[in-house]
Amino acid sequence: MSRIKLLLFALPALALWLADLSLTASSLSDKAVDQAAVYALRGADVVSVRLAGRRAELQGLALRLGSSPGAFVTADALRAGKSELASQRLSNVRGNAADAVSTGLRPGLVLGIRADNGAVFVRGTDDPAPSLKGLDADAVAGAGSDGQTREAFGTPYLFFSFPLLGSDKEARAVGMLVVGGPLLPEGIADQVALETGFSALGLVQGGKLIASGGQEKARLAEALRETPVGKPAVVVRGPAGSLGPLRLPLFASGPDPALRVALRRGVPGQPLEVLAMVSTEPAMSALADTQRFSFGAMAFLLAGLAALWVWMGQDAPVPHAHPQEDTEPGTRRRRGLFGLPTSPPPVFRAPDASARPLEKVTPAVGRSRTAIDLEDGPARPAEPPPPPPEAVGPRDEPEPHGALDGLPGPRTPREAPRDDLAALLDSMPPPPEPAQPVRPPSQRLSPSPATPPRPHAPKPAPPPEPAPLDYDHQPTTAYPIPNLPDFNLPPAAALAPAVHAIPEATRVADPSPELLASARISGPRPQPLPKPVPPDEVHFQDVFHEFLAVRERCGESGDGLTFEKFAGKLRKNRDQLVQKYGCRTVRFQVYVKDGRAALKATPVRE
Repeated sequence: MSRIKLLLFALPALALWLADLSLTASSLSDKAVDQAAVYALRGADVVSVRLAGRRAELQGLALRLGSSPGAFVTADALRAGKSELASQRLSNVRGNAADAVSTGLRPGLVLGIRADNGAVFVRGTDDPAPSLKGLDADAVAGAGSDGQTREAFGTPYLFFSFPLLGSDKEARAVGMLVVGGPLLPEGIADQVALETGFSALGLVQGGKLIASGGQEKARLAEALRETPVGKPAVVVRGPAGSLGPLRLPLFASGPDPALRVALRRGVPGQPLEVLAMVSTEPAMSALADTQRFSFGAMAFLLAGLAALWVWMGQDAPVPHAHPQEDTEPGTRRRRGLFGLPTSPPPVFRAPDASARPLEKVTPAVGRSRTAIDLEDGPARPAEPPPPPPEAVGPRDEPEPHGALDGLPGPRTPREAPRDDLAALLDSMPPPPEPAQPVRPPSQRLSPSPATPPRPHAPKPAPPPEPAPLDYDHQPTTAYPIPNLPDFNLPPAAALAPAVHAIPEATRVADPSPELLASARISGPRPQPLPKPVPPDEVHFQDVFHEFLAVRERCGESGDGLTFEKFAGKLRKNRDQLVQKYGCRTVRFQVYVKDGRAALKATPVRE
């Protein structure tokens, strides 16, 4: 039955724990993937900001060069057919442009002036030439002021074109200024990946990866094949931890936990896409650590339950059968429980004065008792009673041996009840013989003290023999046998003078008057109670402390103000107001007036 209770407790608890672990792990893994996908959206936004900065830089340079004299004189040289002079003047324009742009833009900066009679272009630090390899001059000349992204030199370029207007009488175009530069700044992928904390970031154009950066940029090619545009995808799966053969975390969405999430998103206004890859390994590692601890704790608990199962399955020891009932008291019950032999309890008889009449007892002569033979057994027969006192003369024989003096003798038979006082007086013993010297208590063999007989002391009738006790009140070794009274001793009233006699050496002396006087002087004297403080004085102290605090907050100095001066003014104002308004007392309040601490009085009538 105990095992069934253990199973009813352990199995539902284990099932609930596994269900909670499964739901928690699945929910947390899905949430980690969703958060990674949302975070990957930042990649396209950061790249868009960088491209907007490059666009503004190129557009501003084109506007600046379009209004400079260098571009017009270069166009005039081209119209005059002086190509060498035009190349020289364009080199001067390039120097001015290099000073106006950032360092990263200078190596790829493209400048060009086109006229009806020819054209001249220059890229970076190269020499000016009528054309550049890998550049379509006609296409870039139509870029306009809004700019166009063209493929040039194997990478996307952003071009702007402005007409150079001259006027003799009418405004007319004397040439076309072309300004262009790489659309993507150098190292933009690494910079964005480092700034955002992505595992890797790539730029895609036409389905091809044109730039990549980050610590795990080698995985971008695989991520590009598995990630559709505008949707997140899990590109790397695997365990974030282990516990023996288990690959943690368990119960995650998918065959294995998602460790890398990629998102492919287009850049607004540009033929580019940003592929951002975010790691979910920190969240999965934390979940794996939690599951590792949970599995370890559950394994420890199962081991404890298994040990408890084995212990509960062992056979309990069967107690030995005992003949007595469970209600038998004392040591006999314990001996019966442990299989030890027991004997029936002895029967003791208690006195019963109302049930049995008094028997006639022949009085014994004197207080001397018959000696007991210590070597005889307890079954020794009783001696016959002595003859009545009338038939017995004075006894001159010596007492028994001194070593056994004071021992109680055998009890005499009880005599019949007396009908009158005369019969009772006749039964009294004669005057005793001179008493033998009393032995010290250490030499006595009887628990009763040896008491010398008193002359003419009537011997009362002995109490009746005690009645037998029932089974529930039998004395055992667990309950000590009561001391039976000695029925041969005289009543306690006869021994009163000897019992209550107190030796003079044991009395406590009365204390002397000098000792009592010194004790009264040395004791602590009561101290007088302090006089109660009037309520107004307590109120004055509170107002004084509050007044000092308000003055300190207001920045006022103390000016040597003491409580005695302050309380004197308050008492004076109180007495004046009490006399003026007939009130019982006055209460003062502290407030701030014009940046200084002030007091306000309020009469109290009740």
